[in-house]
Amino acid sequence: RYTESRMAAITAEMLTDMLAGVKRTGPELLAGVVNQAFAAGDGSTADNRSIFIALALLVAQMDAGALPDGERALFRKCGKPRTQFQLQGRADLAKHWTVSAAITAYMGTDASLTLGTWKEISDSGDGGSGFSLVDLAADRSGAFSAQRGTDEEQAGAVQHWLARASDDNLLPVSALALAEGMTEGEFRSRYTNTDSD
Repeated sequence: RYTESRMAAITAEMLTDMLAGVKRTGPELLAGVVNQAFAAGDGSTADNRSIFIALALLVAQMDAGALPDGERALFRKCGKPRTQFQLQGRADLAKHWTVSAAITAYMGTDASLTLGTWKEISDSGDGGSGFSLVDLAADRSGAFSAQRGTDEEQAGAVQHWLARASDDNLLPVSALALAEGMTEGEFRSRYTNTDSD
């Protein structure tokens, strides 16, 4: 039976392998670590789920304390990476993609899409970086990759595809032309609300 503790153990093993394989400094393409991670996977939904979560822990430097032995043991064994992963030349997009994929893998697509949209709404308020359709595109690409990758009928094909995907496959360069930095007022005047076409 695939329990949460089993998932945590597999995720820790995946993260350890990823840490061992990444460069220790400088930027690195997100596609490279995605390729490496999925090439080592078996194409099962359980394996894919753990890979998506491990990618978010690695790329977004999220707290790995919930994993067996915690993050200190992992980083003591492999070294904490100083690598900044980038998607289409941007570290923020790599984080959006991996965190959205991990949330989808663990909690489902609806939760991931809702949280991604909420974050952009929050960013459109005072002091925020502005509503970004580019960030939202990266969120949705990660979420839909994980949705398919954790579906029994598609898991093997998605694992095979992600083992060979390029940055352009993960987020088309054309997405960078989407609107960014919009205040709440600008967003409302252009699009009305997040449910509009």
